[in-house]
Amino acid sequence: AALRFGREGATVVISSRTQKKVKKAVKKLRKEGIDAHGKVCHVGLKKDRSEFLKFIKDKWGKIDILSYNAGCGFYVG
Repeated sequence: AALRFGREGATVVISSRTQKKVKKAVKKLRKEGIDAHGKVCHVGLKKDRSEFLKFIKDKWGKIDILSYNAGCGFYVG
């Protein structure tokens, strides 16, 4: 979703549980010419969710589209 929205001209803010994954994703999106930003956020933690939303609102003032896809992977074991 981030890649598609970014290609359409949106500023994209992504999150992940680790800084390493955030940096990797932001770098990949920026290589595509996308205005991408990121912040560590564990969506299972209310405090992290609140801080992530505050980060976005403080920097951009609002959220136009929220695409939530945490836990969309699958586990086979």
